[in-house]
Amino acid sequence: MRPWIKYTLLRLIVFAVILAALLVVQLNVFIATFVAAVLGLAISALFFRKLRDQVALELAERRQKPATTTADDAEEDSLNAPE
Repeated sequence: MRPWIKYTLLRLIVFAVILAALLVVQLNVFIATFVAAVLGLAISALFFRKLRDQVALELAERRQKPATTTADDAEEDSLNAPE
């Protein structure tokens, strides 16, 4: 599974678990959501560093790859070129 999918799913699960726990304690929904978001962010920053670094590397590699052009793109570019 791709690192960004794992990272996103883990963050959503952490958020959902914290939110569910706060709602069971009958905290206000808006406050519970805010607290769950802040705690989820803190937990992911502290414990998911390795996975976050993998996501960053994947994004950097994808950004460094040159854009590939197909024959259709080349033909379309030649039609749009000024004469």
